[in-house]
Amino acid sequence: STTVLCTVAQFCLYAEQAYERDYPSRSAGVEIDSRAVGAALFAYCYAYRALCSVDPVDHLTSNFDVPKRMTQLKQWLAQKARGCKDELQRRSSVRRSCEAANRAFQSRRASTALRHWAVAKNHTNQSEMTMNRIDDRIREAQDEVRRQQDVKSLHDQAIEMLSSTKHPTRAATDLYRNALAREVGGTPEHQALSYMMGACTNWESGDALLAKWDGIKSKEAYIAAETAVNQAADVLGTPGYYGDKIQLDEDAQKALGVCLRQAQEEIDRKVSFEGHMAECQSHLDGSRALAALEELSLAEELAASPDEKQRVADQQEVAETEKKRQEDVKDLHTQALVVLRSEDDVGAATSLYRRALELEAESSTPEHRALTHMVEVCTHWETGYAALKHWNGIQSKESFSSARQAGADAAGIAGTPGYYGDKIQLDEDAQKALGVC
Repeated sequence: STTVLCTVAQFCLYAEQAYERDYPSRSAGVEIDSRAVGAALFAYCYAYRALCSVDPVDHLTSNFDVPKRMTQLKQWLAQKARGCKDELQRRSSVRRSCEAANRAFQSRRASTALRHWAVAKNHTNQSEMTMNRIDDRIREAQDEVRRQQDVKSLHDQAIEMLSSTKHPTRAATDLYRNALAREVGGTPEHQALSYMMGACTNWESGDALLAKWDGIKSKEAYIAAETAVNQAADVLGTPGYYGDKIQLDEDAQKALGVCLRQAQEEIDRKVSFEGHMAECQSHLDGSRALAALEELSLAEELAASPDEKQRVADQQEVAETEKKRQEDVKDLHTQALVVLRSEDDVGAATSLYRRALELEAESSTPEHRALTHMVEVCTHWETGYAALKHWNGIQSKESFSSARQAGADAAGIAGTPGYYGDKIQLDEDAQKALGVC
């Protein structure tokens, strides 16, 4: 038993020395003394087991209670072992918290790192705090959380501006540019911010192009913005990174959809406007001044840009000039019919029709051909009068017949649809007057 007690004493001494010695252990950048405490725990446990193998015999004086002393020694060893175990568990907890904090911080999960550092701080002693620079690590994590908060705050502000029509898109672009400058390169957030900045740049271009009434290019820019937005949404954010994922929210998505719809409406407006302008030109080319003016009235309602409004005004001037020319032609025709009805001076009617022909100079138009026949009517009518004055009934009758035939030829020509006024032909009264002749 004496030998065992000596062994117990040796292990107790070893345990005390081991507990006081410093065996720093590095793990994931963490320095926590674990092996020394473990060695002390082993020594106390071995001493306890050795002591348990001794059969206490009271071979000394009756005043020395050996069993009692042995029991007290066992209790003391058990208490020491429990103390070492508790300390070992504490240090293991600190080490695990520090390691978890380091891993979280290295992967940009600053909030998670901060929680682990707080747990570690609550269980460390002063030497461990100093050795592992826990206060410094907490400040670093707090700085990183603030940086992430700043990035997400800029993102939130940009989203709010994109969702509202009160702010120019350029303001959101500037916010994302600032956020991108604050984010660390190579992170998912940096990539998502790059896509969002690209989306805003294209969105901004779309707004500028739409303001210039360029619907096609505006729509292309908005589609490019939508593509960049979808790319940002596909980026998986860093787990534990502060705030919501970097992407458009529902309101901003709706705002972009409105822009796309406005671009398409501008395209449709432009197509309709150009269609009316083309129809107008076609009517003018065909001497259909009234029809041209109707198309211009519709085009005027659709005209948006200063250039389009000026084009409408220019074409209206051309159409009004053409209408005035046609009015003059038909006015001369009307005057000529008045003369023919009265049979006063057919030669005056001939002159009126010749003046009308000068105004209707394009020989291919129905009105020019009809006026040519009306000149023939007047010429033959005038010749018939002259022959009748010379009592030449046969020649007079032939001339009047030729006049009626020329009148029929004029009546057989279909007038230009949309040409101002009534068709160029003898009216009923003028035909009666010719019939009388």
